[in-house]
Amino acid sequence: MDYSKKLQELILAGDDKVLMDWIEAQPLILQPDIMREFKDTMAKLFEEQGLVEELELIKEFEKGTDKYEQAILDEQLAALKVDMAIKEADINNEKMIETVALMREYVIECITTKADNADAMRELSVLIIKFEKDAGRYNPENWKSIL
Repeated sequence: MDYSKKLQELILAGDDKVLMDWIEAQPLILQPDIMREFKDTMAKLFEEQGLVEELELIKEFEKGTDKYEQAILDEQLAALKVDMAIKEADINNEKMIETVALMREYVIECITTKADNADAMRELSVLIIKFEKDAGRYNPENWKSIL
């Protein structure tokens, strides 16, 4: 996108704060491109005016812009990784909840039918109930047939 007209307008206005506020108000991912256009615009102005030292400063500005862009990209990548990790944790949590529910049904069935493993299942029920309580998922209605 071409921001050169807006940049020229802001540069000619001579208010650095307004210029920086405008750049910062733009979408983060576009800011490095805007800063590069700013650099090109300033380089053109310095060249027209024969300001050689200022042209050297513009080269340093480009290095800073590259670092800024990389920092933005790194931050966005980190945010995506966090989102992916949260989604994966949610999926795993849901699978765990489903597994515990199936275990609960099996344990209750073994206890109520007095299966050979009923004593072991009673011990397991204590652990499952503790897990459910710790996870904030305990519902006494689920266990009423054996409590």
